[in-house]
Amino acid sequence: MQLPEALKGLDLSALERLSERERRIVSLGATALAALAVWLIVSGVVGRMSSLETRIERAKERLAAMDTQIASYEAARDELEALSRRAQPGLPSLAQRVEKHANDRGIGDTVRGIRDRPTPGTDLRFKQTGVEVQIKEASLEGVVQFLAAVEQDSRALLQLGRLHLEGHGDRGERLIDADVQVIRFEREP
Repeated sequence: MQLPEALKGLDLSALERLSERERRIVSLGATALAALAVWLIVSGVVGRMSSLETRIERAKERLAAMDTQIASYEAARDELEALSRRAQPGLPSLAQRVEKHANDRGIGDTVRGIRDRPTPGTDLRFKQTGVEVQIKEASLEGVVQFLAAVEQDSRALLQLGRLHLEGHGDRGERLIDADVQVIRFEREP
């Protein structure tokens, strides 16, 4: 059996003394050792690729969750911008606005008082002003229309803060007294 050229410079006197059968066993052992080394390298690479694929899948899931959060944030931001556009400074005073709604709904003559009421601000972007409205012996339909008009005011961002109704059943038509707190939100300058 001839040795390859690369091995000729090595001291292989021990290999030359081996019988043909022993040389084949040594060759098979060396081949098996080389195959084992190749298998270990390949399995390590495959295992690393599998680990990387798992990490990539987890990263994709986190990215999808972030996309969902971004979409939610953008929707909330758009809603806030729409509300900010509605809450325009320079509108008539809150008392004037509430009185106009009462007059437009036919209960202006039953309003007994509109007083300014301080309201605690919870949003630093908006200034809150409030009024207390006292309505005496007004029709139920007129009060309901008034309350709906206040809540649906498209030029000012108004909200009902507190509402107390008391009915009078002793007359033929249904009359009620109402104490209403109305709050307006205005964008801070």
